[in-house]
Amino acid sequence: MSLLKSILPAEIYQIVRKTYQRLRLKRIGSDDQYSDMSHSKIFSEIYDNGLWSHGKEANYLPAGAKYYSGSGSYNRSSAEYIRLVTDYIRAHNITTITDIGCGDFNIGRQICEQNPSLSYNGIDVVPSLIQYNNDTFASEKIHFFCLDTLHQKIPRADLLLIRQVLQHLSNTDIITLTSNCFPGFPHILITEHQPKPQYLIRENIEKASGPNTRVGSFTGSGVYLDKSPFHYRWQRLLSIEDDNPHTQINTYKIL
Repeated sequence: MSLLKSILPAEIYQIVRKTYQRLRLKRIGSDDQYSDMSHSKIFSEIYDNGLWSHGKEANYLPAGAKYYSGSGSYNRSSAEYIRLVTDYIRAHNITTITDIGCGDFNIGRQICEQNPSLSYNGIDVVPSLIQYNNDTFASEKIHFFCLDTLHQKIPRADLLLIRQVLQHLSNTDIITLTSNCFPGFPHILITEHQPKPQYLIRENIEKASGPNTRVGSFTGSGVYLDKSPFHYRWQRLLSIEDDNPHTQINTYKIL
């Protein structure tokens, strides 16, 4: 492909590349070593080994941080997201939030600071992370829960947030999580890291649940809940330029 890139016009090369990849790529194998592990084990290993703290991912790593949820919780896309959620809270009179994949609480903390009357439920599958968050950040209105979102019931609220979580999961796990967690929430906002349209090869390419995503210059995929094997309708509320010129961070409202 590198030879073709050097001799073909850019637009023609992209057409050839996409066609080749659609025919070739049925599944992303980068996380296959995690396929027999529970989500708790997978994401505990990610935090324990700092798998999101290397290379470009570490560009925003706070000094002395005990836990770090990766660059997506700190780069400029996070500020735009916090602004969107705050505007949404005020426009829809939201009083309670449940946040799946609360991670190191950098995003949730800022949402709570900007909306002091809000009650917040942070959900994650890493026991030590949830213990740390409860010890460090919990208050009368802020609580953290270690829950398996594939099978356990989560605290109900006016608004459900799932930000850059589904992209780490297999299609089967996404179906199980959404079926278990979506019912009962009047408002649901989903944020996903996706290729820009011109770089999208195919939606929802399968992968094992793990630290990596479907997004990449070679894989050119992402999670799209409005495409097979999923069945949801959604409306895009926000699209933010990513550090990678081929990708963007999109936030959708489930309809």
